Amino acid sequence: METEGLSNPIAIFPLPSTVFFPQTVLPLHIFEPRYRKMISDVQAGNGLIGMVLLAPGWENSYYESPEIIQIGCVGRVDKIVSLPDGKFNIELTGLSRFKIIEEIKGEPYRRANVDFLAETNNGGSDEELAKKAKTQFSEWVRIHPKIKSSPNNPLKLIEQASALSEVIDKIVYGMDLKTEQKQSLLEEVDVVKRANFVLTELDIKLRILKFSQSVPESFNARLN
Repeated sequence: METEGLSNPIAIFPLPSTVFFPQTVLPLHIFEPRYRKMISDVQAGNGLIGMVLLAPGWENSYYESPEIIQIGCVGRVDKIVSLPDGKFNIELTGLSRFKIIEEIKGEPYRRANVDFLAETNNGGSDEELAKKAKTQFSEWVRIHPKIKSSPNNPLKLIEQASALSEVIDKIVYGMDLKTEQKQSLLEEVDVVKRANFVLTELDIKLRILKFSQSVPESFNARLN
């Protein structure tokens, strides 16, 4: 993802289990007073919010400044709805991975100067990898008993995607991976390495799904 045009500092919004990715859209409901001010300031500023994970143990100091994971994804506020009670519904469009350089004091919410991370290995020669990933992901969605009937069909994520980085990040966003797995993939700037991990995971998930559908329900019940 291009990092030109992104400026420091950015607002930092830590959450316990949300891993955000470039070129995906994240809806958020903003209700805490400090984050309401953040939205007002962001509107008047560069329009950027950096999403990061809270580090383990955050529960003991959530309303202070708990430790946060240093690599996240910055997004631009592309939609904002002001609610009558002073709260906001917003949508962020992911732009770039970043690494926090230093935090800046002075506001009730967190801000930081960050290094916007450029990706590697995202050349045109990766077209076949992107095609393979889209094919495997489509098959996984098609046979997954819960996801295939979901109103938010994740296949919509990759319909218009072509570049390998966009395909892989959107697939990761739509897959049922653990939070720590998604964070590891966010931290990996080598697109081919991310793609190979995702292809391996999809292969494993497809094998498990196909096996579970090939055996009697009574056997599946005993496994569960």
